[in-house]
Amino acid sequence: MKKIKILSGYLLAMLAIPVVLITFINMNGWMQLLGDSGLRISPWITGDAVAFIRTHDGYTTRIHKPVFMGLLWETRDGFVQVDWTPRESAPAVIDEAIDYNDDGAADFRLRWNTITGEISLTPYSENVLYLEGKYTLREAWAVRMRVKNPRV
Repeated sequence: MKKIKILSGYLLAMLAIPVVLITFINMNGWMQLLGDSGLRISPWITGDAVAFIRTHDGYTTRIHKPVFMGLLWETRDGFVQVDWTPRESAPAVIDEAIDYNDDGAADFRLRWNTITGEISLTPYSENVLYLEGKYTLREAWAVRMRVKNPRV
């Protein structure tokens, strides 16, 4: 009985070797299969898709869709990500009024000195709560504004 257990253990280990090799050898194929299956990075990480683009002299402002995604349903508040790209061409002091919901009225004004890091926010809408964070990305300056969900 003891020899049967030992032999079956060795047999299972030997059968696992080809599975492991196939998995690692075909890693690009598995990644392509996962990518084609519709999986995508969470909007909580990426700031969701870009909703509006405003072009300026040498740089663009990208306003992302608001993110209110919860585990089962939408949350009461979420965030809007705004970024300025390319980072090298953006002005040292970004001063811009942002209309994130495209209703024709500015929702907040942001003044950001990217050199000193000093930032000031003037909310124009009751849905704008506070500045959640400012970020230096590889190719852009970005901020996330905490906003109320108008549907909840």
